[in-house]
This record gives sequence, structure tokens and C-alpha cells, in this order.
Amino acid sequence: MAYLVKKKFVREIWVSFLLVGHTHEDIDQCFSRISVKLKPTNTINIEELHSIVEGSQLPKPSSLNIGTVWNVSGWLEGSLNAVHNVTFPKLYRIFLHETGHVTIQYKKLSHDEEWHPKPDERPLEIFKIENGQQQLPDGQPTTVVPHWDKTDIQDLRRCIQHYSGVRKMTGDIIPQCNGYFSEGKSSNVGQITAVQGDNIATLIFRKQETNLLQLIII
Repeated sequence: MAYLVKKKFVREIWVSFLLVGHTHEDIDQCFSRISVKLKPTNTINIEELHSIVEGSQLPKPSSLNIGTVWNVSGWLEGSLNAVHNVTFPKLYRIFLHETGHVTIQYKKLSHDEEWHPKPDERPLEIFKIENGQQQLPDGQPTTVVPHWDKTDIQDLRRCIQHYSGVRKMTGDIIPQCNGYFSEGKSSNVGQITAVQGDNIATLIFRKQETNLLQLIII
């Protein structure tokens, strides 16, 4: 979020955390409806889970697979300052300070009048400073690659075989699961290309074997 402010894609960002026991947000109701729909129903594969989610409520939610995510936190890690003593506050504001640096202010409760640090206090710098300038990472984030070497695929196959007797499965379920394990281990992670525009930064991911283009627009 601080990177988006620094690059001036947005002017400022507010992040609010609700009090424990008072999280009556729309998203809570959304997941509650999914939970109610799942309770009496067994889901064996991803397709069944998509169907349950999309049929759980109106308006109909959209459910889809995300095969690749960007390691943005790892990319930014070396450029970020450690900010301490901001665990309790419930409201944060990330903005561009008059110095041109991205800083953060907070309120202990959203209805408090004053932001901290105050204007006459030292600002909380999000990015590390060198020669008076905030340091940003070079290049672009990499993709997060699944660590299949740490997964016991044979054990997963045995579990599928075992539970096929617990619930009546159609004949194509086990081949589907085994195919998923094989595809996951052999899939090509793909390549990332950065495309810069005047007011937009687009990351393009091309999956080699399907020629699928996935666009993430910031």
C-alpha cells in the first residue's frame, strides 16, 4: 500500500480494524452464507467447492482459481523500516508527507480527534532512508512457487483412495485428483513482464502451456 502511495497511484490509504466482537461487516455475512451452505454438504474437488460458493447467496458471488501470486512482501522486505508500538491502534493512514516521503499515522480509536505522530513530531518513515531519499526495491516481484518437494504426494494419493470408500465418489474423481497432483508438479511457472504506462503499471503473467494471459492492474 505504501508503494502505491509512493508511486502516486493513490493519494492516501486508510486501514481500519474493527473492535473484537463487533466485526459485523458485509464480508462476515458473505462467509457465513458459504459456511451454512457447506455444513450439510461434502465437497470433494475444487469444482464442487466453486459450485457451493456461487450458489450460497444472492447476488451470486464469483469463484475462481488463482494459480499464481506475486511475492510483493518479499520484494519490499529489504526496503521497509520496522515500525514498532502500533499494535493496538485501530485506524491507520498511509500518505505522502510534505517531505515527499511516505509516512504513516494512526489513531487508537477511529473517533479520536488527533492523529499520531502529531505534525510537530518525528514522522514514522515506512521506507528506509539513504542520502535523504526513501529507498525502493529495484525490478519487480517474483511469483511464489509451490514447494512440491515438501509435499508427500504419495500420502495424498493414499488419502484420496481411503476416503473414496467413505463417500460415494463418481468414477472420475480419483483420476481428477491424481491429475491435479501431476499437473501441479510439472506446470511451468511462467514468465513475468512489466509494462509501464503514464498512469498505470501492469504486470503480465504468461503461462506457457496454455498461453493464458493474467493481468494484474494497479
